Amino acid sequence: MAVLECRRDLVRSDTASFQRLAGLASSRAAVAVGLESLNAQQLQLAWAMARSARTQPVITDLQEGPALTALINTALAWPSGDGYRIQPETIAILPTSAAATATPPTWAGCPSPTPPEQITVPHNVPTNAAAAAVNQVLTDLGAVVEALAALKPSQLVRGGIGKRDVSTVAARTSAEVPTVVFLLEVARALGLIGAGDSPDDPQWMPTVAWDAFHDDRAAAYVSVVNSWLNLVPNPLHVAAGTTWNDEKVHVLGNHQSPPAPRPVMPFARYRVLTLLSELAPDEQAITASDLVAHAQFRHPLTRGFDEPTVRQILAEAEHLGLTFTPFHATDACGLTYLGATLAEHVKTRMTAELSPLWFDRDRLVAPDDFAQLVTPLLPELERTVITQSDLTAIATGPLHPETAAALDQVATVETRGQGTVYRFTPASITRALESGLSTAAILELIERVSSTEVPGPLDFLIRDTAAKLGRVTVSAARGVIVVNDPEELDPLIADPLFAAAKLTRVAPTVAISSVGPERLSVLLSTHGIDVMKSSAPAPTRARVPSNTRPVRTRTTRMNDLGAFYDTLMSHPGEPQSAPTTIAGTIREAIDSRTPLTLTVATATGDRKAVTLTPVAVAGGMVRGRRSSGEVTVPLVRVIAAQPSKEVS
Repeated sequence: MAVLECRRDLVRSDTASFQRLAGLASSRAAVAVGLESLNAQQLQLAWAMARSARTQPVITDLQEGPALTALINTALAWPSGDGYRIQPETIAILPTSAAATATPPTWAGCPSPTPPEQITVPHNVPTNAAAAAVNQVLTDLGAVVEALAALKPSQLVRGGIGKRDVSTVAARTSAEVPTVVFLLEVARALGLIGAGDSPDDPQWMPTVAWDAFHDDRAAAYVSVVNSWLNLVPNPLHVAAGTTWNDEKVHVLGNHQSPPAPRPVMPFARYRVLTLLSELAPDEQAITASDLVAHAQFRHPLTRGFDEPTVRQILAEAEHLGLTFTPFHATDACGLTYLGATLAEHVKTRMTAELSPLWFDRDRLVAPDDFAQLVTPLLPELERTVITQSDLTAIATGPLHPETAAALDQVATVETRGQGTVYRFTPASITRALESGLSTAAILELIERVSSTEVPGPLDFLIRDTAAKLGRVTVSAARGVIVVNDPEELDPLIADPLFAAAKLTRVAPTVAISSVGPERLSVLLSTHGIDVMKSSAPAPTRARVPSNTRPVRTRTTRMNDLGAFYDTLMSHPGEPQSAPTTIAGTIREAIDSRTPLTLTVATATGDRKAVTLTPVAVAGGMVRGRRSSGEVTVPLVRVIAAQPSKEVS
């Protein structure tokens, strides 16, 4: 039962017999999972046993202790006579050859880390950090999405967007590139942005889901946290353009996780949160270096716990209000009450802490009442700002996305925070004019979002900048009217009932409109004018599903250990022993050169008997000799092994 509790990855609907369980536990994939679940001390013992097993299958010079118990409970080792045996596959997985052991792995000499020194901080520090970050992350997410909407970068051939586009978004939002990558990936995971469906030039832009995202800000924050927990790519790798394996990746690219292994980053984020709750409880703090040391000791074979990645996870968690950094200890970190609540919840939901290979991501979600904790921290959104004669606009609180998007067109963010400061400059006004806004349109926009009158210096700046620009104008148009006779266009432009079309004549027979063809056709039809559409407009929203998380398939796992154990015990005639019986029997037969009769399950579900003299077990295969020659049998398909008198 101890093995089943530790190896929940083996508790599956297709292994409900001792023979099948033993076969699966001895496979290379299962042994790799077990090895990855070990800490550095346990892994060092497994490595020593694997090296000894190359010359003596039964290892006798072992001291009992927690490390050996862990190997037994993970089905990697088992008692045999006066000593212990280890799974043969460990010999192939771990560096056991003379050439491999010449350069010991990094975890070979890793000592057990000492308990970290806890740093006491005032209660208001983590509380204020959570309150400030909850709103700020929604503001920053909105800024990144709106910057992407203004840029509309083209999708690369391999998917995603280029580094230059990411740098542009970072410059427009005054954020670091890894932060922008993290926010863009979260937005994509939530279905807030997507690539348009144009076959010629698909562009990344907001989806229809973005328009309603801020309707419930508490629910929006919870969805951001859940998306972050399950985010597959490492923002550091995406920003650099290469992964651990030197594979090229792009921002918003197709980050497909391998079909068998679980993605590393969700597991790493989970362990960073749960380790912090263990090492720094009750709003204490520890240094990031201590956290890295403990994470690397607990999971020496798991990628994702190198110091840069752990610090990136901490930066993302602090951005979300889950962790904090004390002012008097800038290298320290701790959990806010939001982070502590989340860590405790996900820890209790997990059935086992094995490795990312069998990590249950479906359980990695915030608690149901998480939004109730967040709601008091979210102030009302401001729709206006205070414009001042020093050419600044000050937001007294978090801005509504529409107001922020309007200001981004004509001003530059000088300071972000609870009270964002925008500055109007010749460059920002020039940018607005070059985008197609007229002087009157800019003044109208500022009047709409300002709670005060437009100051004289700002009015002068706008008009003076417009006067200095060249006479060549590039206008934006969503609809175009082309007529045969110029006289047919004159009444449409002059008619006040047709003012909603905002027509501008660009040629005697051509006028452009700021409304799309559909709206333009409706307005024309009200005047009894039949129209013929020439082409479809460029979309303003991408048509992608709101939920873009890929569907994952897996073997049916059984959560009820009691029921699974009862199923194992209910098979009459089958041995009721450890899951390593079959592998042990084969190993003993190899040592004694005893023939065996293996009961093998075929691909169709039938059973057949294979009699052979086993020679070796490696790579998940049993290799043996028969009178007709050599034969190999997949170990996972062996459901029984019994001594035989002769080899057929």
